[in-house]
Amino acid sequence: MRIAEALVDKRGKVNDVLFSALKNNLDHFTNPMKHITIDGIDGVAKAISALQNNHPEWFPDGLKGVYAVSDSRFFAAYHQSNLYLSDATDSISGFQQTNEIILALKSIQKGESLTINNEYAIETIYHEIIHSEGRHEIDNRNFIFQVEPIIQWIARNDYPVLLNVFGYQAEHQEYIIKHGYGYHNYVSNLTWLFTRLGITPINELRKSVKKVRFTEIRGDAIKNIAELSGLTEQKISRCFNYLRVENSLDYRAKVENILNHRSNQTE
Repeated sequence: MRIAEALVDKRGKVNDVLFSALKNNLDHFTNPMKHITIDGIDGVAKAISALQNNHPEWFPDGLKGVYAVSDSRFFAAYHQSNLYLSDATDSISGFQQTNEIILALKSIQKGESLTINNEYAIETIYHEIIHSEGRHEIDNRNFIFQVEPIIQWIARNDYPVLLNVFGYQAEHQEYIIKHGYGYHNYVSNLTWLFTRLGITPINELRKSVKKVRFTEIRGDAIKNIAELSGLTEQKISRCFNYLRVENSLDYRAKVENILNHRSNQTE
């Protein structure tokens, strides 16, 4: 089952927003995915359908449809071969996934520049493509907050691939890497960790997320990062266990303790 449902901790500041992924079947929710009509969504569906035809490897289970929904629990979700895009405006101030992706594709067609939010809407689609391509399944819920940041980190670094398919060059990637909305603190901690270790494991992590189960993804990622950094898998695993630490300075202090053999805390 491959859905990234993001529940938002709304605190009014974009850089404080934390997303939590719950890979659960949406069917059990009181108000399951009810499709809504939005001007321009048909153009998005057509573009994503063409994308699936040209890159079937990104959608190994196919693509039944692309739908707009009113749901503030996520920006985008790939579920049972359907791509759902939210029109919610209360998740992030000034950002609405459906509107931004519609404007992004229209601007590309006109040869106009994209805004930061336009590009982020593309990045969000790419995040779901990674889930779709890997046919991801959660076999250990404890690893959600370690695997989702890996996927988000890859999406931040690789979404220009999707933009290129649409015939556009990314202009705001540096900003999005630093200030992207989804899993913000987690990705920031992960980015700092890689910098601290002196590695850029994009190719290795791309291979890790090809695996299906979250346990496998986490294990392979830790193995690869340990090999690149020259550290033990145990140390890298402990660094991953702390990714949820909200305060970046606290996370860095914990990692330094781990790297310097001074951490006696129980994970």
